[in-house]
Amino acid sequence: MTKQADALDSLASGGISERAEAVRELGRLGDEQVLDTLLTATLQDKSPAVRLAAASAAADVLARYRLEPYREGFASSRRAELILQLRSIDPGRNTGLFQVLACAGEPAVVRNLGRGVRDPRVDVRTGALVGLERLVSSGSVNGDPRMARELDELLDERRLRSDALLGLARLAWRAGLWQLRGKAEQLAGRLEERWLPQLDELLDGFPEKLGSEHVLGCWIGPGLDCGEQRPDRAASVFLILLPSTLVVGGSDSLQLVPWSLEDGRIGCAALGQGDPLPVRVLRTWFDGEDDAEVLQVGPTSYGRLVEKELPAVFDLLTLADFDTLAMARQLLAMLDPQLSGRAAGNYCRGVLAVLANDAATARERFGALAAAKRPRPEVFWHLAQLELGVGARAKALAMALRYLEAAHRNSPFAAVAQALVDKG
Repeated sequence: MTKQADALDSLASGGISERAEAVRELGRLGDEQVLDTLLTATLQDKSPAVRLAAASAAADVLARYRLEPYREGFASSRRAELILQLRSIDPGRNTGLFQVLACAGEPAVVRNLGRGVRDPRVDVRTGALVGLERLVSSGSVNGDPRMARELDELLDERRLRSDALLGLARLAWRAGLWQLRGKAEQLAGRLEERWLPQLDELLDGFPEKLGSEHVLGCWIGPGLDCGEQRPDRAASVFLILLPSTLVVGGSDSLQLVPWSLEDGRIGCAALGQGDPLPVRVLRTWFDGEDDAEVLQVGPTSYGRLVEKELPAVFDLLTLADFDTLAMARQLLAMLDPQLSGRAAGNYCRGVLAVLANDAATARERFGALAAAKRPRPEVFWHLAQLELGVGARAKALAMALRYLEAAHRNSPFAAVAQALVDKG
């Protein structure tokens, strides 16, 4: 029996905890065929916890059908029927229905979610804000003016309660709709006094507009939309954004191309054909992490790489077929203050020193790392290359052997290291 079948069986006959876990499992793995079952549980299960979990799970399923090429897997006629059904249900029955509506894949539902923010019931307002975030953070609406326009109109409403207004301002920041900062500032004269410290804290980190400084750095695109989880994932794509150049690609190939940013749009032929694409930086749920920093270029989302993920990307740069000197120096100047003194940070510094033709610094970094208790195997490959650079072939072979003894089969240098050893 498949996991999906097991989950359906538990939902039909299990206790509260089993049913709650069953709907979560269907949200992680299920396709559009389980939506009716999840919606039935959303509205009819005896447990409020199961009803909320079922709504979230239904939203998770729908979130997998928002972007191409998956969108066509959920028929437009059924999408329209679902939206019509949800619009007719009082959200007070289950505020999780806002999430389902948000992930249905039609930007026009932003107006329905806005009406929920106006509701006098605090739980309904909260649920509507959660739904709004799931909608406006999706790559499917990146650049759609309806998102900012709806939030702008809501922030103008004098009858909205303070919690809703502050929630909308926070959403505008999290969703990268930074053109609404002015409206957020105006709330200082409208919010109840007890909410003002939270507004001040929000405004401290709320940029007035997107600048190149917000997008520079290292990103990874795992083939997921914001708020999406998917068992069948595409190959990851890396972006390394430097002041005027961009490294883009994956484990198979990388290219170095120019890019530009103007009026919230990024121009780069390698990221999309035709006109420049809308770009924004968000803080939202992405690839299993809450409050993740996300760069969204058109419909495609990229998460900010953390230090422990950088070594694998930098290793790929050493195999690139373009000149890395200027790029490495820029990248080192940009990242060095942010890198820690731990092994991953110093490994990155060592690789960038290699790429910048600074053999002395690279040898110092990798030599110290090699003396650690459990060094990264690739340290020895880089030392082998440094020894080859000074003509010390015997030492290079010894380092290459140490690398091969410890390296994973998928390590990017395995083939070339083996060839070096075989040649002797």
